[in-house]
Amino acid sequence: MPEPKAEDSVKIAEGFHEHAHCIGALYGKHICVKKPPHSESRYFNYKQYFSVMLIALADSTYKFIIVDIGAYGRTADACFFSSSRMGERLRANQLALPEPRMLPGSAGPPAPFVIVADEGFALTPHVMRPFPRRNQDYSRRKAVQTHWRSLKDCYTQELRQIREAGRSGSSPSKRKQYLYFDELEFLRPVLETRRTSGNLPPTSGVEQDHDSSEASTENTAEASLATENSSATSSRRRRRRANEPNVPLSGQLASLIEDSRLHMDDPNYPHTPQQQPHIQPPL
Repeated sequence: MPEPKAEDSVKIAEGFHEHAHCIGALYGKHICVKKPPHSESRYFNYKQYFSVMLIALADSTYKFIIVDIGAYGRTADACFFSSSRMGERLRANQLALPEPRMLPGSAGPPAPFVIVADEGFALTPHVMRPFPRRNQDYSRRKAVQTHWRSLKDCYTQELRQIREAGRSGSSPSKRKQYLYFDELEFLRPVLETRRTSGNLPPTSGVEQDHDSSEASTENTAEASLATENSSATSSRRRRRRANEPNVPLSGQLASLIEDSRLHMDDPNYPHTPQQQPHIQPPL
């Protein structure tokens, strides 16, 4: 297995679309073995079996770039990486890493190329790891997840009512549309039911009827949606109270997350979901 060169690392980084300047993913794996004689507990790992350690750097197509194998099973990932040839050469700047460059779409200072790893590895200038979970505010995260689930459920219910009105062919109702329906329209492709295929032939006449009814339902639903959008918008503007700020949904979510970050270490701040501020409900 040849050692990657700087130009090879640049090509590898182009394959990681979700993380800029990433030249590989680092992970450790336990390889199960029979207990070697007279080894005592050196090969016994925390998963309660005997093993040797393998640590590997892989590209975006799961191909190994650099490997190191043979450490005792009791060795932690970070200790194995630190004592391996890959870790030693990385600390000594002897790996063929590309020169730092500016991040795509950024005018900031040049950023180094890095290896991504999990929380078992230490954070270094060339190894990036996630934020430690012990610093996360799980109560605030649960509150954000609850709010988001509520928003998605309200959007799904509103979309179902529009489709039912389109299938029945009735005129658009005068009820008020869900306040954040337009802002959550990006969820529509995710919630659509996908047509499936199988080895059984379709029932005679059902396939054609389904296609025609689906097309007519979509046209009626779009017309109903356009009518309700205009009426609901004007109704919202009339009924909104004068002292109520008109904050968009994205702004409320961003404010909630920012407020959680600022009060993360404040012991007097209410961290229970019952005491937390809620997103402004629709009128």
